[in-house]
Amino acid sequence: AENREQQRLRELAAHASTAFESQAFDEAVDKLSQTLELSPGSDLFLRFRARAHLRAGRVPDAVSDVRRAADLQPSRADNLLLLGTAHLRDGALGDAGRAYTRAMRLDASGTRGELGYKRVVGLMHHRRYFWQAAPGRAVPRLFDPRLHISDPSQDSVAHKELRAPAAPPQPVVDFVDVDSVTVSWTEPEDDGGDEVFEFVLECSWYEVAWSPELNDIFDGMREFQIWHKGPAKVRKATFTDLAADNPFVFRVRCANSLGESPCSEATLVRTRKPAAKAPEIVTAPPAWLMTDYADILKQHSDKLNVPGDHILRELREVLDPRADRVHLAFRLFCVLNSKDVTNVREMQRAQFNNVCRLAGLLDDGSLDATQVDLVFQRANMDFRGDAKAKEKADKDDGGVDSMVETEFVNALVRLGNLHFGSSPTAKVSLPSLAARTERLLDDHIIPAFEAALPSDDFLAVVKSRRTRAILLKHAKVLRHIFATYAAADVSSQDARASTATINMDELIFMVKEGGLLDNNLTLAKVAYIFTIVNVENALKSAEQLAVEGVLEAGARDQRPGTAASGAGARAMIDALGEDADDDEDELVYAEWCDALVRMVNEKHPENTRAGMDFPKLLDWYLEMKFIPKFTQLIKDKKRGIAAKHL
Repeated sequence: AENREQQRLRELAAHASTAFESQAFDEAVDKLSQTLELSPGSDLFLRFRARAHLRAGRVPDAVSDVRRAADLQPSRADNLLLLGTAHLRDGALGDAGRAYTRAMRLDASGTRGELGYKRVVGLMHHRRYFWQAAPGRAVPRLFDPRLHISDPSQDSVAHKELRAPAAPPQPVVDFVDVDSVTVSWTEPEDDGGDEVFEFVLECSWYEVAWSPELNDIFDGMREFQIWHKGPAKVRKATFTDLAADNPFVFRVRCANSLGESPCSEATLVRTRKPAAKAPEIVTAPPAWLMTDYADILKQHSDKLNVPGDHILRELREVLDPRADRVHLAFRLFCVLNSKDVTNVREMQRAQFNNVCRLAGLLDDGSLDATQVDLVFQRANMDFRGDAKAKEKADKDDGGVDSMVETEFVNALVRLGNLHFGSSPTAKVSLPSLAARTERLLDDHIIPAFEAALPSDDFLAVVKSRRTRAILLKHAKVLRHIFATYAAADVSSQDARASTATINMDELIFMVKEGGLLDNNLTLAKVAYIFTIVNVENALKSAEQLAVEGVLEAGARDQRPGTAASGAGARAMIDALGEDADDDEDELVYAEWCDALVRMVNEKHPENTRAGMDFPKLLDWYLEMKFIPKFTQLIKDKKRGIAAKHL
């Protein structure tokens, strides 16, 4: 029976607590009354019911309950603190002051009692009330029982002075990250003579998004909206999935039973920029040094009297820290400035000559076009290594008119050996093959690669928030089109499994079927766009890629300012899921959108736009041309009229 009674007590207390938190104060009082029938000697439940009475505006009932609690446990500071609050609400300033001073003597820190005491004193000073000390008292005391300052005539005046709280202090930013902010706040100095029971945190934020109401892009600060509303005991909140490098303005207000306070002063915070890609430990693929270097190894081995393997080890030490840049340079140079190249994995002879010209290797006379051509031919010769490696190389070999990546590296080593060798035409002579290769990469090839990347001005347009707003506007249809062509290649098991990405063949199939090609957008330009999107993203961190991603509307929490509306960083990473980019021969949805934007830019150069800014042009093109065309194509595929696969 005792166990059942304890269980019943716990259930009633839990129900009362739930009702109190949801501001159903009458229900809380009812449950607590049942609790007190089972445990009439509990000052805790009496104090709890008194608080519920106070919130419901039944001040006399609250005074009665908390006075009983104080009689049961006169040495408990919590009872005296609440008794002071109840008397203050009842206008009995003297009784309130005495309760607070007793609480201060009992409370270890003294802080809570002192705050309540200050409320009483502040209220009295507000009304300019002064009392004289009792006769014969050496030290005047404000709350002298013999002064009877809580008589009804003064109580009624004091009670009228209870009011809504003053504005709380300005919110404080405790933590800022790329996509999250933690904000805290404190009670106001003046609570109006009543307990503050609720805080409301509001936020205004910068956003660029399509607005159906405006039928245009909204670009500005949003109106303040409630981001947190909760009990007074909660004074900190963390908001995640926010837009990166974006301003947010917070303000807080509070409420007691007499009303709400004004808003505090606003606090401005900006989420941090996504971190750039950190240097990675990358090693050159073993195949890079398995092509035929026999002739130049013999040359340096005889000259320096060292074995060929030692020279290759030195060469690897040069290539390892530069492997990622060399790899990306090869990918970009395969298609850069080409008018007819669509193979993004092989470099043709003309493209190799273009690399040498862009890298300035023909400017000083140390190399001429004939030598460059001989290097190209020599790098395409027999493979060095075991039979399996040679078989793989022969399979990937581009033939005599083009070179794959391993052959390109071989050609770079040979170019360095010539350009910085001991020949009469060399302007600078370096002793070792490794030193010559290092100088070629650092002074010529890598700078030429970086110079060939799109300008910041161009990227500011195609990757702007206004451009992303247009993509988000049409995201549902665009994702459907993307998914259709991502499943177009069924030529192999791997291709059939890659339904979340689009490869080069599928992209060409799409642009041909959609009639996108013209004098401005050629197949070679499509190949370049495919490559440059992958190359640029390979140079960025996961945070940067997430910020530039494109989310389907509704894919994430839609609280304003969060990822779905503001492109929050980690939210983008989560939302991309299997779309995370791990293959330079494929485009995930976000990259495909980037490629689509660039294709529109190519089809409609700036000098043909008649002053229309690019986001509006993109919106017009998608809505009037691209989406209707591909929507019809997809319908035809379902009806069996158009081809579903390559």
